[in-house]
Amino acid sequence: MPVGLFGMLFTATVQKEHRREASGGFDLVGFVSMIAFLGGLLLALSAGNARWNTGGWTSTYVLTCFGVSVAGLVVFLAQELTVEHP
Repeated sequence: MPVGLFGMLFTATVQKEHRREASGGFDLVGFVSMIAFLGGLLLALSAGNARWNTGGWTSTYVLTCFGVSVAGLVVFLAQELTVEHP
């Protein structure tokens, strides 16, 4: 309990010192493209060797999920490398 209280007080002190005056806006395109990338990749990897997937790694479902994942990654990288405050 004392360690947790000390940690909370220390964090509150440090955050007051490093507070930014102007916060950036929410990057909706980056957020949605990261969800598409990670979601598609997770679905593809989990379904690739699943018992219900008779097509294996070359099934239409898995390849579509990989395609969505690659598209999400490309959009994410393009957005984050060109936006002023990612």
